[in-house]
Amino acid sequence: PKIRELYAQLIFDSQDHKFPDETSSLCKNAVRSLGVVNRGDTITRLFRLNNNTDSDLTLQEVTPSCHCVSAKADWDVLKSGEYADVEIIYVADTIPQQFHRYADV
Repeated sequence: PKIRELYAQLIFDSQDHKFPDETSSLCKNAVRSLGVVNRGDTITRLFRLNNNTDSDLTLQEVTPSCHCVSAKADWDVLKSGEYADVEIIYVADTIPQQFHRYADV
């Protein structure tokens, strides 16, 4: 949470350290449950990013949480009013427990 507040302050030059409200979010349904996944399964999900700001957005980096998560984005700049997809691929590893995996865009 403290890192999020710092980013908000730097990115939005905000004194209250808050990100814009949910109606202006970049991705609706940004968190999705994959349900029960068996060892060795490969699951692919598309996440649509909508640029509803007045500025162009530049994709700088996609950081997955582990080696079992990868992401593909075939764009570098998302112009105002446009949308693009990010494909997240999860390959279930051999650890038989509940885990949370993610990719930060």
